[in-house]
Amino acid sequence: MASTISAGTTTTTALVYTADTSGVLQLQTNGTTTAVTIGTNQYVGIGTTSPSYPLSVNGQIASLTGGVAAYGLTNSDTISNQLYLQNSGATKAANFQIGSSGVLQTWVYGGSSWVNATTIDASGNLGLATTPSAWGSGSHAMQIIRGGFWHDGSAYFSMNNNAYYNGSNWIYINSSSAYASNYAQVNGAHEWFTAPTGTSGNTVSFTQAMTLSNAGTLTVPVEVIAGTYAATAMSSGSGSNVVINLGSGGFYYATSALKYKTNVRDLPSIDINKFRPIVYNSNLPHDDSSIDYFGFIADEVDLAGYKQLVNYKNGEVEGFQYERMVVVLTKALQELSAQVTTLQSQVAALTPKA
Repeated sequence: MASTISAGTTTTTALVYTADTSGVLQLQTNGTTTAVTIGTNQYVGIGTTSPSYPLSVNGQIASLTGGVAAYGLTNSDTISNQLYLQNSGATKAANFQIGSSGVLQTWVYGGSSWVNATTIDASGNLGLATTPSAWGSGSHAMQIIRGGFWHDGSAYFSMNNNAYYNGSNWIYINSSSAYASNYAQVNGAHEWFTAPTGTSGNTVSFTQAMTLSNAGTLTVPVEVIAGTYAATAMSSGSGSNVVINLGSGGFYYATSALKYKTNVRDLPSIDINKFRPIVYNSNLPHDDSSIDYFGFIADEVDLAGYKQLVNYKNGEVEGFQYERMVVVLTKALQELSAQVTTLQSQVAALTPKA
């Protein structure tokens, strides 16, 4: 029960007081319809006789000048809790919704239609203009439609397109978003990954395209180095050349100072007749197949036993190290020069003196 102050609709019931010892006070309108209840704990209830908070409202709170409208648990909307804001002309509005599963959504109204601006799922993942995918537990993501940012909760941070990590595998978000890609930072290193198109919900098979280690070493897998058949030296002005190692994909300085060498010996004689110069057309996708190229066949050089001039990948012949051929030709020219000098001496000895 409660002590009441009632406003009636007749002259005899215009204002009626009743009292009891419950310590609860109620304001009633239209006779005995309770509008406000003040409990013994000083909690105030509007539209409810059992307030459970300092102010408990069963229904809508509205500011007629364009302030706040809040919908409570009795709202017939499928979203159990909402906070609604609008301007005085009702031409612009925003709606904050908390679903029964703990999902928080914000919607904005620009005058023509409602747009889902953000969604925060129960795991704390944020979706901008989208509902976050099922990212793995213990991690956190900010997803922007089909791309976004992800942290695994430890040392891995990545920026992704058309892919999310479900805790075990990378998964395609959308089938029509073309390729999937991933840029990651982990333990001070930077890693880049690519993948072909795929079907939404299927596992993404990423290929690591490039790595910059925390020591500053840049590594590019062989498949990414278009047009490279061997460890290729690239001029860099007066400094050292750069060499691409096709076995590891690493970039290195092509040094030649004595301080980097041990067990130095003269190069033994090499039979350059075992090297077959050829002209050919390339079937590599990045080459022009209509023009002729000059070169050697690395497989033949390998069979001839000159493995120092061959590049290998996974134990198989991959390319010919053309820059090392300079050393071979220099040795051959020195031998030819010595032979010419010898022949000149022999000719001079056989020529009668005047």
